Amino acid sequence: MEYVALITLGVGTYFDVFNKKMVPDIIWIIGAIVGFASILLMAGSEIFSTVKIFEIGIIFIVANYASKFSLWGGADSKAWMMMTVLLPFGGSTMALSNAFLIATITMPLYLTVSGTKFKDWSKFPIPFILFMYLGTLSYVLFGWIMFGF
Repeated sequence: MEYVALITLGVGTYFDVFNKKMVPDIIWIIGAIVGFASILLMAGSEIFSTVKIFEIGIIFIVANYASKFSLWGGADSKAWMMMTVLLPFGGSTMALSNAFLIATITMPLYLTVSGTKFKDWSKFPIPFILFMYLGTLSYVLFGWIMFGF
């Protein structure tokens, strides 16, 4: 499922960066359908399904309010919801924390190179979904390195 998350986030990043921030909802819907299908296939494990459904509910509420109060864009919220459905328990939160870490490290460098003054950084259009992609990629690479899958 990690690969489906990487593919959908990659396509979403392309649309966000090169298509004037217009990301089609079908990208997130396809990813969520694949994720829900995998959850249904694993529904034999009662603990897995209960904990995973609880996590999905919490993330959907938080992402919805983040979008509603303009803390995030709609595509970012939908991408996080889709990642929650696709990745194992806690995976979307781990990938999101990786994304924030990567953004925190790289954004000052990028803003300095681009010549944007730090007081004007909030007006600079930054596609956060790109960092979500990089955070998920680092999550997958960490899994390969640590666990060999």
